[in-house]
Amino acid sequence: MKKNLMKRILSMTLATIMSLSLCVPAFAADEVKNPHTKAHDMEIKLVEVDRRSFTMKHIGKAGGQPIGGFNLPAGSYLSWIPGGTSSTVTLSVGWGVFTFSTDVGSTIEGTSGVMVPALANRACWLHIYKDLTVIKYEVYERPAGTSWAWSPTGEYITRAIEGQVYVRCHAY
Repeated sequence: MKKNLMKRILSMTLATIMSLSLCVPAFAADEVKNPHTKAHDMEIKLVEVDRRSFTMKHIGKAGGQPIGGFNLPAGSYLSWIPGGTSSTVTLSVGWGVFTFSTDVGSTIEGTSGVMVPALANRACWLHIYKDLTVIKYEVYERPAGTSWAWSPTGEYITRAIEGQVYVRCHAY
């Protein structure tokens, strides 16, 4: 009987130890701080493969304008400031169609911002144009901290860079 009791105590002790060892917490690796690395400590490199430029691309009407436009006397100006309203722009580039959002600003009362001459005694609206450059990059990777050759991932990233802004007054 003493032998059976010892076996039971030993079995219970071993079962408890084994169960508790499974409860040891596992922690994920620390977050990667380098912006050019990703999961599994891979360095990323972007290589430009194509670039398209658009001069004075029509973005849309500035925000904050009345539905019927402005009908002002000769010598009047409309005032425009950047920020606020945004518009979606779709560009057809050699590798496909690229869509992004950009700001069209707002018309304001007063004399601050960009002053645009209004059309005399005709309904008119402020329209925004921008110089845009769309760049296509191919993504390469290699293990972080090595001098291994860069390998293409098969992924591409497209970015739009906004340049000069033009504000024009148009009638319909």
